[in-house]
Amino acid sequence: MIYFDGNSYFSFESVGEFRSEGTWIHPVRNIDSYEIMLVLDGHVFVREETRNYTLQPGDLLVLSPGKEHGGTKTTAEKVAFYWFHFRTNLPVKAKCCT
Repeated sequence: MIYFDGNSYFSFESVGEFRSEGTWIHPVRNIDSYEIMLVLDGHVFVREETRNYTLQPGDLLVLSPGKEHGGTKTTAEKVAFYWFHFRTNLPVKAKCCT
């Protein structure tokens, strides 16, 4: 964990790469950390709460902790994206897309 000014913090949780070449839909989840998704291939159909996103290569989405997210549409095309989970009490304003 990195502390700034004694009260603010940033903490890396986990990172990885997701790939699918078959039928796939993002599972419904409610996590307690931020998640950044950076799409490499295909289209990712995802929602956070009631807001839907259609992500394509080059798009970056920041999902907020404590908000349900999940797929809105099944895809059979090749899909790949990086995911990065972190925690912070600093303001996070970025949301989506290119």
